Formats: sequence, structure tokens, C-alpha cells
Amino acid sequence: VGGIVAAPPAVAGGTVFAVVRDDRLGLALVRAFHADTGERAWSFSPASRAGLASAPTVAGGSLVVGFADRTIRAFDAGTGRLLWGARTNGLLSPVTAPAVVGDDVVVADLEGQVYRLDGADGTREWDHALNDRVIRSAPVVVGGTVLLGLNDGRLVALDAATGDLRWQSQPSPGLVGGLAVGPEVVVAVKGGRGGGLVGFRHDPRGSLVRLPSPTRLDLDRQLAAALGAVLAVGAAILLAGRWAAGRLGPPAIEEEPVPSGKDEP
Repeated sequence: VGGIVAAPPAVAGGTVFAVVRDDRLGLALVRAFHADTGERAWSFSPASRAGLASAPTVAGGSLVVGFADRTIRAFDAGTGRLLWGARTNGLLSPVTAPAVVGDDVVVADLEGQVYRLDGADGTREWDHALNDRVIRSAPVVVGGTVLLGLNDGRLVALDAATGDLRWQSQPSPGLVGGLAVGPEVVVAVKGGRGGGLVGFRHDPRGSLVRLPSPTRLDLDRQLAAALGAVLAVGAAILLAGRWAAGRLGPPAIEEEPVPSGKDEP
């Protein structure tokens, strides 16, 4: 392949897709090979010096890869033609991959921000800032839920339609990495000193939540906060003015002398 393949390839429609790190050029290349012969079908090299890229994911007839220049790119899987590019706020880990939700794509960057992108043109449908790093966990979609492991040991679940947080496990030492989903349990690779495997199951005492991303504008809340701040500042100015008036007292007025009678004409 002409370089190092650091992440698993993807296979679809008789074609093998691999992300290749060419250390000589300092670039992450996307290359497609015919599965029956190994002959190269097409190759893509980004114009920017993006030395790392995520694992490839096939979504319908598109191949989706996240690059170190903070751009998610989608290619025609048959020809390699670039279909669209979408910007993210953070880099993508080279050992994770995008996930597919219907015709759309879900990706998570290293800073813990999760995005759902329209599979047709890359338009951002929602994003959720989890505010913890994602190093070795790729998003996994189960029904209408997006599962993701975080570096602080949490397993979180986002609503695939809205991006709202639905539930999360308690933080624990060691990151949560790759996920495997079974009928009754989610098994995750656990990092840290006591690394290994950990299983998560339904907690009947738990409760679902619906928490939006902290980056989402809540206009009513923002207006209420702004009004409260204005009232607080106004009250402080009023009290300060009254205190200052009491300390200074009334202004001193210098009276003019009254003329005596003998000086009158």
C-alpha cells in the first residue's frame, strides 16, 4: 500500500478501502483496491499536510474518512471523487472510525464533541460537546442511540435524532475504548492500570435524562440571565449612589455678606 495502515480497512462492493500513512510525504492517503485482484482502483491525497486520518467507513455508496486538518471528507466509493467536506472543532483519533445512522454519519473528535452529518452534503444536523477526550472509542449506533466511551471512564448515550444526552455511567479510572454490543450488555475495552474488559448493563434504578449540548443556545435562559445581570448591576449602582450621598452630606453653599445700612444711598 506504500505506507503504514494503522486502522482497520473497510470492505464494500468488492472493494477494499484503506487509510495509509505515508511518513515520507507526511500525508494520510486514502486508497481503494479491487478485492479479487488487489489492483489499485483509486487513491486520494489531501492538499493540506494532514498526516493522520481516522479509519474509513462506508455509508451507502460513500466512503467517509476524518483527517487531521479537522475535515471529514466523503468520497464516491466507486470512483474516489470527493463528494463533500465538513469541518469539525477538533482532530479525529487515527484509531477510531465514523458510524452510520441511516444515510447520515456520526463522528466524534478528540476533544469529545460528537457530530451528526448529513450523508448527502455533510451539513451538520447536530453536535454535542461532552467535554472529555475521546482517544480510543468510536461511536456505535444501537437503534436510536449513539454510544461512546470517554477518557474519564464514562459510557455515554446520545439520542441519535437530537444529539441530547440520554444517560451516562459513573466515571471510573481508565478510559473506555472500543465497544461491542450484545442483547443484554455492552462490553468495552477498559484502559488504565487495571485495564481489560468491562460490561455495562441496564440499571433498573437509573433514570433517563434529556440534556442538550452545553454549546446549544437556550434563548429563554440566556435572556433571563441577561435580565438578572442588568437588574443586579442596576441595584448595585443605586445602593452605591445612596451610600455615597449619605457619606458626602449636603453641598456647602457660601453665603454672600449682607450690606450694612450706612452704606446705603
